[in-house]
Amino acid sequence: MKLVRLYADKTFHNIKFSETGLNVVIGRITNKSVQNKDTHNLGKTLLCDLIDFMLLKQIPNKKDFFLTKDERFSDYVFFLEIHLDDNDYVVIRRAAANPSKVSFRKSSQPLRSFDVSITEWTNDSVPLKAGVALLQKYLSFDVLPEYSYRMCIDYFLRHQADYNDVFHLSKYRGSDAAWKEPLVELLGYDNALLKEKRKIEKTVEDKKNEIIFLSNRSSADGDTDSVAALIELKTAELKEKQALADTFDFSKEDTEAHKNLVDTIDVQLQLANTQEYELERDIEKISRSLNVEIRQIDVSSMKSVFEEAEVLFPKEVYIQFQELLDFNRKISTERNAYLRIQLSDMQKRLPEIKREIQTYEKRRQEALAFLTETNSYDKYREIQNKITDLQSQILALQSQYDKVSGWQNDIQQLNADIAAQNVRLADIVSGTNTMLTETKHAAIRNYFNRIIKHILAVNGIISLNINKNGNIDFNAKVQNPDTLGITSKDSGCSYRKLLCMAFDLSLLINYHDKNFFKFAYHDGALEGLDDRKKLAFITESRSICVQYNLQHIITLIDSDMPHQSDGKLFEFPPEEVCLTLSDKDAASKLFGMDF
Repeated sequence: MKLVRLYADKTFHNIKFSETGLNVVIGRITNKSVQNKDTHNLGKTLLCDLIDFMLLKQIPNKKDFFLTKDERFSDYVFFLEIHLDDNDYVVIRRAAANPSKVSFRKSSQPLRSFDVSITEWTNDSVPLKAGVALLQKYLSFDVLPEYSYRMCIDYFLRHQADYNDVFHLSKYRGSDAAWKEPLVELLGYDNALLKEKRKIEKTVEDKKNEIIFLSNRSSADGDTDSVAALIELKTAELKEKQALADTFDFSKEDTEAHKNLVDTIDVQLQLANTQEYELERDIEKISRSLNVEIRQIDVSSMKSVFEEAEVLFPKEVYIQFQELLDFNRKISTERNAYLRIQLSDMQKRLPEIKREIQTYEKRRQEALAFLTETNSYDKYREIQNKITDLQSQILALQSQYDKVSGWQNDIQQLNADIAAQNVRLADIVSGTNTMLTETKHAAIRNYFNRIIKHILAVNGIISLNINKNGNIDFNAKVQNPDTLGITSKDSGCSYRKLLCMAFDLSLLINYHDKNFFKFAYHDGALEGLDDRKKLAFITESRSICVQYNLQHIITLIDSDMPHQSDGKLFEFPPEEVCLTLSDKDAASKLFGMDF
């Protein structure tokens, strides 16, 4: 897929791209003595954003994107014509005022002009998500077919923020898996092991969090040995009280009947007391739990400690801590909501149980009144009350023992599951390491080295290694030809940018005969390079584009134009300059206005 033309129905410097070769966007400085003019605000960087917009970038916040936050663009409609690998052409229409709708016109012939009057659309006013899927179908990429074309588009639309790392694009701010899995496949490997590793790690993380939750609940209710000891003591005491109650002998008529009635009431009273005991105990525990604030790790403080100790605090660790804190907060919120509902129900039920107990006690007292001997009656009632209380405590303790025992069994099973998963993780890491020894990225690595060597006269190295966490690390370095050691050149901004551009071009070369991107856009390509390196870069870009039928778009300001060996200023031929912008006046800028 290549870019053919980009234009608008309002004031705009319409662009016709050369489909094969170097395309240069130049920003010219008309008065170098004026220091307060921003020569980088001519529109050459915005052009990259606009192409991305026309290739259906989603705009999550309209206030953050220049087209949708500035009312002066409200009636702008933009058109992008692209050339497909099947030799058909597609025109994409997208308006700044309604970026969630796009239109497509597919044709076997290219446009002959910057036509804004197209009325016949193959697909008109398609919702953006469906539009991305439709463009994916038009492109028919056979590289990364299971991913959207937008997954790796930033390798070929390098914004200034994307030169900080060769492999890790600025848009990937979440899990490393979001960019490492497609990149591994882009470099020629099967990423099935990485996907499985990610799923297993997520499972292990979930199980560990569940263990923490169950351990907190278990510790709050005590250990099984202590609860079992209490049950044993209470049971022995109950047997003693029951034996003492059996020694009472009431001789009056109907005593047996009244005693049976007392026993019946006692059973009901015992159950009610048990419920009251458990409710009061659970209400107290839940209230205490709700008042306990879960301690959170202050990541900022931790980061400060690392900085004071002059120890690097990795960005990935920061993100993982943040994700863990978010997860803990979510679990805590859901748990507290459930406990508040449970507490409310219990608080409503407790007064009812207390009234039932009062009723049973009154009926029992009336039944026991038929037992004649006052002293025996009082003693018997005291013992029976104690028996009822002990039975309630034993039932509650047994329930507690069962719960804690069940939680501890669950924890044991979770630990066993984690151990099994860790064994599988070790196998995956070993398998990934074996996979990398196949060096399926050798072709891309060789293209990368060729580009770097032609420009810098040193070797460029792309390497894939397994880190201590069992994940793949991607590295792009420059090697000293004499010492064979890694030089520090790759750490400078200009050299990092060169490594990024070399990698992007290496991908295009590797897949030049596939249905894939056939263009790369590099903003500020020549900034900071030595003149000889600039000339070598231009020569190499031209050679690559001709040899592999590729399209390379670069932007620069005229002060970055190199001088040739004879001292003369280098100038691009007119056929390579697709757009010239200037700070001369507003009309000379991309949109013909200042903003």
